[in-house]
Amino acid sequence: MENQSVITPNASVGLSNQPDQQKVKPKRRISKIQLIAFALIFAIIGTVIIIRSMAATPTACSTVYSQTSGDISTFVSQAPAGSVICLNAGNYLWNNQAVINKGSETIITASANYSAKDVKITDQATGGAVTIPTGSNNLTFNNVTINGAQVGSSNGFANHIHFTNVIFTGIVCIDQGDPAITKTQMPQDALIDHSLFDNIAYGSRKDACGEGRLNINGDTTQGNRTSSGGVTISNNVFNGSGPTNDTCTDGIFVTGGAFGTVISGNEFKNMNNTGCINLHSDPIQLS
Repeated sequence: MENQSVITPNASVGLSNQPDQQKVKPKRRISKIQLIAFALIFAIIGTVIIIRSMAATPTACSTVYSQTSGDISTFVSQAPAGSVICLNAGNYLWNNQAVINKGSETIITASANYSAKDVKITDQATGGAVTIPTGSNNLTFNNVTINGAQVGSSNGFANHIHFTNVIFTGIVCIDQGDPAITKTQMPQDALIDHSLFDNIAYGSRKDACGEGRLNINGDTTQGNRTSSGGVTISNNVFNGSGPTNDTCTDGIFVTGGAFGTVISGNEFKNMNNTGCINLHSDPIQLS
């Protein structure tokens, strides 16, 4: 938090030259205008502190999904571009084959009075990581729990995919796409901000994704190490590791040079190598 200054009078109290009389400092009165001014100053300071400690909050819901389960990806696909789709507490499914291409940012978020812990999204087929396939565009997941995510693939990229205030319970992979296959490479504007990665194990994705809880993959099949472009990882918390070898995961694992990748303001806590065999748990590893 920012330091708040305390205003104190700087006048001193002394004695007069007359031994039997003491100078009495007149009381200062604060006018109503001064009180209002002080109130505004402290309100502004408080607002700045709150803004710095939180990610941006989406605007009011434009659409509320009435169900508390089922295939939410179909509903999102049918919603107008630019919608703010609010979910009630429940367990929702995401179709990993659904290519959702919106013309402007479309937000999926918990409804008012619900937290990220109340709204859970998993893959429809496996119950595991949510897949955002190649060709998807302009999707923001906010204030929900997601069981890991795969964004893009070696066959291509997904653009403008954002995760804010999300609780991740599984590995996340962001793949730029292999130029040897796609014949092109473009910035993808992926964002993960103010989210939580807590004691996440490799599980079945150890070899398919990378060595981290959050992996940014820029490698190519031909070995010409390209990079993921336009990826921002900011203000997240990576907590815990061990005691089993399966949970000896890095915080952030980047391959391919990380050109265009910004990593800032993240917190890494309780990450140690106790119990790790031929593995380690680094906050950030560049490979």
